[in-house]
Amino acid sequence: MFAVHPLHVESVAWIAERKDVLSGVFFMLTLLAYARYARRPSFGRYMAVVLLFACGLMSKPMLVTLPFVLLLLDYWPLNRIARLAASAQKAPIAKSTIIKLVLEKIPLIVLSVGSSVVTFLAQQPAIGGTEELSVSSRVGNALVSYIAYIWQMLWPARLALFYPHPENRLPVWQIVAAVIALIGFSVIAVVVRRTRPYVLVGWLWYLGMLVPVIGILQVGLGIVLLQQGRVDEAIPRFERAIQIRSQNAPAHDNLAKAFLRKGQLADAMVESRKLLEIQPENLEVRNVLGTVLIQQGLIGEAIEQWQETLRRDPNNGNAKSNLAWVFATCPEESLRDGNRAVQLAEQAFQLSGGKNAIVLRTLAAAYAESGRFTDAVEAARRGAELANQQGNSGLAAELESSIALYQSGGALRDPSLTMSHGSR
Repeated sequence: MFAVHPLHVESVAWIAERKDVLSGVFFMLTLLAYARYARRPSFGRYMAVVLLFACGLMSKPMLVTLPFVLLLLDYWPLNRIARLAASAQKAPIAKSTIIKLVLEKIPLIVLSVGSSVVTFLAQQPAIGGTEELSVSSRVGNALVSYIAYIWQMLWPARLALFYPHPENRLPVWQIVAAVIALIGFSVIAVVVRRTRPYVLVGWLWYLGMLVPVIGILQVGLGIVLLQQGRVDEAIPRFERAIQIRSQNAPAHDNLAKAFLRKGQLADAMVESRKLLEIQPENLEVRNVLGTVLIQQGLIGEAIEQWQETLRRDPNNGNAKSNLAWVFATCPEESLRDGNRAVQLAEQAFQLSGGKNAIVLRTLAAAYAESGRFTDAVEAARRGAELANQQGNSGLAAELESSIALYQSGGALRDPSLTMSHGSR
């Protein structure tokens, strides 16, 4: 079958994929051994099932859902549920029969769980965190993939060696259509189960066997290396992912984070800009880009990024606080605006619920720039108290030292906000 149908021809063409053929052989042998056991149960026949299943799992862990398939075969064509319950007409007996069949699969389920744990531990360096792709992106892709695989089986066109994850760019109509199709097929299978039980068994078989490979669990070595602090090893992984597909938003995001850790601000800025071209609504990245631009001395461009954030999200507290800090403390007089700084800082303070010492530092600086020195002293004192309560002694000391400046009628200036040549 693998050799004839092009959908999975790599199992025959590539020696590295011989595990597919081997696991397929043991899968079929397990089914045959189970059918033999079901006709005349015995300990020896059951052990043959267990042994063949274990060999299949060692070939490829995808067979972890085989116990579920055996339960389907108990329903049809083996008819074990009806056969074992034939002597009893009461529903509780039928239910106990199902329970008995489930308990019969416990040794096989234990093997499946053990194989899953071993596989997870062995591949842990390659399993990405869930923050790389959102749950909604993975579930949406899985739903569409179920329908796409059916179509490719019937019409195997536009096949590829590698199918990049669509991330969150799947059209909503495709996901909705996939959900409707899956529900529709399921309803049909249930409706015709009495006259055509093979339809229900085949449909559930298809859904169950794809669970391990449908993409709910994502794989990505680069992000794990980044989390472990192995930045130099992570960077080539992300760069390779971008080479495969230039619109890979998570790869651009993580590559930017890796460059930031290495202090390569210019490279981080480039990757952040590329990410925003793909995801202009990503306000977290836009705020980070503004900070990177500040560190590069591109104050005007940083202001533009934060203003764009507020255009998209008027209640973004980070953007308000960042802008207020620049308007209040920038050494460049043409960029300072005390009244605007106060407005933004007060809004950021309200959004933070009064529990952010950094926002209080910004509010104090804004009050000082607008000449409200009494308010500046009060905000700085509150910020210092809050910073001490939160264990941030460095910020507390900075706020306490600024109190004397405000008491003397001076405004705070941040030397890091010095504009580079060409900054707007």
